[in-house]
Amino acid sequence: MSRLIVRRGLNFQLPNIFTIETSEEMKLATGLDNIVFTANKDGSFSANVVLNFLFANTASDFANTTEWFKVLGGFKELTSELPASVDTQISDVWFFLNEDAFLSFERELFTDVSLELKLK
Repeated sequence: MSRLIVRRGLNFQLPNIFTIETSEEMKLATGLDNIVFTANKDGSFSANVVLNFLFANTASDFANTTEWFKVLGGFKELTSELPASVDTQISDVWFFLNEDAFLSFERELFTDVSLELKLK
């Protein structure tokens, strides 16, 4: 089916919070408002990922309308593997194999901000 792609500036909040805003087309198609990444600086080599939706029903229906989402070109997640939504959010944690992989993810957040959705 169709894919929606957005490349835009990153909203960065010190010390470790990154927000990718969706396009109007993405909002209309899926109800996804933005994705917030919090890079954990606790040595766990992980990032909290929160998908924020405009409405609770679009959050709970995201896996039915969207096959996967991809950020930064290479970090892809199947929506069928996401946890269940709670109100207007879906929260997940991404773990990285080691510090180098984690730091690479952080660097890409600053240099190649993109979000792609594959609709069903």
